[in-house]
Amino acid sequence: MKKFIVFIALFVVLAPSVLAATIFTPVNSVFSRYTTGTMERVTITTTSDNEITQQNGMNFLLEQDDNILWNDNDITVEITNNGAYESHTITPQFKNNYKALYIPIENDLATGAMIIISGLQVRTYSYSFSTRYIKIDINGDLISDIQDGNGYKISDERKNNILAPYPVTNAKYAIQANGSILLTWDNPPDYDFDHVTITRYTTSNGVNTTPIEIASISEKQYNDTATITADSVTYSIYARDYVNNISDPVVLKIDLKATQEPAEETTPSEEPAQEPVDELDQLDGLFNYYKIRYSIQCMPSGITVSLNDSACLWARIDLVYAQEKLGRDDISVIISDYDKGLMAKRSVYSQRRYQINCTNAQTPADYCSALGKALNRANYFITVTHE
Repeated sequence: MKKFIVFIALFVVLAPSVLAATIFTPVNSVFSRYTTGTMERVTITTTSDNEITQQNGMNFLLEQDDNILWNDNDITVEITNNGAYESHTITPQFKNNYKALYIPIENDLATGAMIIISGLQVRTYSYSFSTRYIKIDINGDLISDIQDGNGYKISDERKNNILAPYPVTNAKYAIQANGSILLTWDNPPDYDFDHVTITRYTTSNGVNTTPIEIASISEKQYNDTATITADSVTYSIYARDYVNNISDPVVLKIDLKATQEPAEETTPSEEPAQEPVDELDQLDGLFNYYKIRYSIQCMPSGITVSLNDSACLWARIDLVYAQEKLGRDDISVIISDYDKGLMAKRSVYSQRRYQINCTNAQTPADYCSALGKALNRANYFITVTHE
């Protein structure tokens, strides 16, 4: 019995040394399903110096297995630290698909500092029988360091679902070798997300056509194979849930005049204007531009670009040429024999076009500088004769 009492006493003495800051959410917070719920003020109190720091801030974490997300709205942060008081309205930053909400901290906090968060909102999609707890990560690893003392519940009281989904993210386009336009995006994290709809309209001489819906899909890409003859084309991508609530659109506008070239060849886009310098200095100044253009045209997220894609080929030529001339190896990419064969075939057409529109023309075309540079770089790699 004595040993047992000593053990308990040691535990009581040692326990405070491993305690972290405390967090208290409102008592018995209950949210109805299919609603946006607002929490009362949440209070965090530090228990040691530099426990919550400017470097890491705080990440508020929601249960991973719960049908609940943070809502996208401004919140108020009040901090009392060493007697100094400050208040900020911040736009939340989200991580891990709206499960983690990052709150910045402007100064390292001392023992006893108090942080009060107002305006926290959650979006509920289902209900849970047990109490759930908001947790906080204070070292930046998105793993819980602190758990609140009260918890919340999602009741089985069913409300009308009027929550619009979050918009899609990471929307991009890529013009394919056959002229089709490949749209890609990431679907929103909403638990009731169902599908996206895509509308398209074109603009010619400043006049817009009527938008039409061209797709209703749950996938994360759509290849528009329609033949489009216009100055520009605009796509709007909407997320919809199962009761047809609709998100704000994500809009992609594509300037077709800048991308329209004969089918046999895609002319490289003109490089950013630079002061006249020697070639190596110019390459060094443009190197980041080449890397970005290569990543956009040859490595769009989740999409394998066709080896025959002309825009990608020219971007690859520029990048490899610059890396070889500068002795860089930032990106592991080569010009293959297949690439050289494509260049040899396509250079015949490009050289003829350059001769007619640049060398012999009374007024050289706007693209002559870029095309001449591209031909020189293509010839740099073509070291064998291709039939």
